[in-house]
Amino acid sequence: MPDDPTGVGKFKRACIHLEAIQSIVEAWSKETTYKTISEPDPDGSGLVHCERYVARIGGPPLPDISLLLGDCLHNFRGVLDHTIWFASCVNRGDPPPGPKRIAFPAWDDADTYKARGLHAVSTKVKAVVESLQPYHAGKDARSHPLWALSELNNVDKHREVHAVFQVALAPTIGVSSTNAGVWYEAMDAGPVEDGTVVARLFIPLSFQRTEVEVNLNTSHGVVIDKTETTPYLHLGNTLGAIRDAVHDAAKRITEAL
Repeated sequence: MPDDPTGVGKFKRACIHLEAIQSIVEAWSKETTYKTISEPDPDGSGLVHCERYVARIGGPPLPDISLLLGDCLHNFRGVLDHTIWFASCVNRGDPPPGPKRIAFPAWDDADTYKARGLHAVSTKVKAVVESLQPYHAGKDARSHPLWALSELNNVDKHREVHAVFQVALAPTIGVSSTNAGVWYEAMDAGPVEDGTVVARLFIPLSFQRTEVEVNLNTSHGVVIDKTETTPYLHLGNTLGAIRDAVHDAAKRITEAL
């Protein structure tokens, strides 16, 4: 039997990496200033008055934490696979049959779910693992922490390290005017740096004397770049959710042995 059957050591290691990432981002955030200023839009036309809202960011660049992130993901993923390996050994002996195929599955689609990697575990463990599948989240399956962990780890392991950067988090703008005809647009969540235009306001020239009140709400955060199967993911929230989901999964599988 393995010395660390349920990956406790890997879980602790992953948490150390997570704490290091959190400390780096927290220290960087304290030195970073972020505000939005309004200014005339140079791309405006002669028919409307255009105002744009621009991000002004000061301070040091975000430290490169991509390699640290990869190590964190790898260790969290290892907890799941090690736990399934242990469950297979308990049920079918050490080593279990088909050792190269043993792994923790993470599927986003119930119709195509197959218990791959679970051929040597008990029926009870299979049921527990099925109950943990991301597809139970429905349309949010690809934001599920176990899906995110599996996909992000695969990209880091087989393709390239993840890009981690600052983004504007879904700017929202509210406009009140005594006249109709004022309109606006705001950027979607995406990369933001000093000078990024987060919103634009358009007022027909005939309305320039009309009082227009604008309320722009935007915040910034650190995200993991989107992949083929995952959207932009908030770094801190995602890693925290992965940690909790992995801990819960390992605990439930172990209790089912």
